[in-house]
Amino acid sequence: MDGVRLSGVWKGEPCPNPFRAPPSPFLIEAQKSFEVPIGFNGRVGALVYDRNGALYARFAIKANRSLSLNWKSLTQELLWPSLSLDVMPQATLFDADGNAFSFRSFLSEHLNAYPAKDASLGGKKIAWFKGQMLYAMRQALSSPSVVLLNAFNRERQGERLVAFGEWYVGRAQAHDIRFDQAFYPPLSSGKDLVLRLLAGKKFLPFSEHTLSPISVLYEDKDLLIVCKPPHLASVPSATEGSNCLSLLAAEYGPLYDVHRLDMATSGVIVYAKNREVQSAMQEAFRNRKVVKHYVALLDGIPELSRGSICLPLGVNRLDRPRQCVLPISAGGKTAETYFEAIGTRTLPNGKVGTLIRLAPHTGRTHQLRVHCAHKAGLATPIYGDVFYGKEGQAAETGSRRLYLHAECLCFEHPTTGKSVEIISECDF
Repeated sequence: MDGVRLSGVWKGEPCPNPFRAPPSPFLIEAQKSFEVPIGFNGRVGALVYDRNGALYARFAIKANRSLSLNWKSLTQELLWPSLSLDVMPQATLFDADGNAFSFRSFLSEHLNAYPAKDASLGGKKIAWFKGQMLYAMRQALSSPSVVLLNAFNRERQGERLVAFGEWYVGRAQAHDIRFDQAFYPPLSSGKDLVLRLLAGKKFLPFSEHTLSPISVLYEDKDLLIVCKPPHLASVPSATEGSNCLSLLAAEYGPLYDVHRLDMATSGVIVYAKNREVQSAMQEAFRNRKVVKHYVALLDGIPELSRGSICLPLGVNRLDRPRQCVLPISAGGKTAETYFEAIGTRTLPNGKVGTLIRLAPHTGRTHQLRVHCAHKAGLATPIYGDVFYGKEGQAAETGSRRLYLHAECLCFEHPTTGKSVEIISECDF
């Protein structure tokens, strides 16, 4: 097993989680030692391993598919074609214990969770979903992380896994947001395959963010409105432990979600104290009767200081929950944001950033983050954004945050009919 010799010293700790943790010093050293092919655009992966007390790195690359340079001409069929099981490679893979398994059998196990149904019972949608899943898994099979892990498992003779990860090289595809040399997690569509290759090996425990207190901004018999700190989920989920709703319910009694903020976003969030108020408030949000204002700190200075951004958004089916810019015909949903720059600030890294006020007219997932970062929007990402920011996963540290804050909500009280304005000033 040949690789590039590294100078670091490994103390035997488990491999960091490539889906959540920032790149380790070993990966950063490996990145610096890799010579990128001229003209390459795509992902580069590195796997660092220990052999008899010395560290080595191996590399794999995956070039971008050739797509249109204009997001407006993209189609679902071009981006995410559906595949069938019979066209999938008959590849043999190896897990971390050296056990061989068939790629097709791995796929069949996943497909069995979605049994075929008659068209009248949703069978057509299930078949489409399976085709999309197969395409995503086919892309995952050739991803740098999977290629490296499989080769390492197949060839290892006492070597120990230290770390692995991926970074982006070159220009982002028209619909996507990536920055040259920034680390990103392996594609989420391939996470199950990566975990299968690791055969249950545990990652190094992730250093959780320190949470700020939850501040109560308004309370009556119908509503509880608070300032949610960053790094805290709005509602319970399968992937996160603590969440704002559950923490508050333990003190205030039963609460019901009305809307949500991204886990990384801080600011004003509303919870209802009964189902009737929940329904009324959700309808107000759906009908755009709630005025929302956010404040963000951008990583740089955009060309425009005031205006609106109209870019339709949709989920990246290869890398959920990341969003991308898509034409309506390709599954994008209308999204509009008004913006106004209100000053400059010195960023934590010493560079100059822009303080900006954002007013979303629609409420799409990651709307403000994508509208700020995409080259067809402001082309200036929000500072600290691990999904769409210039630093990528390097911003995923316990002391960092996404500099996006829900500053103000204005709405008509569902019971009294009175106008309510709730303000929570940002701390950046």
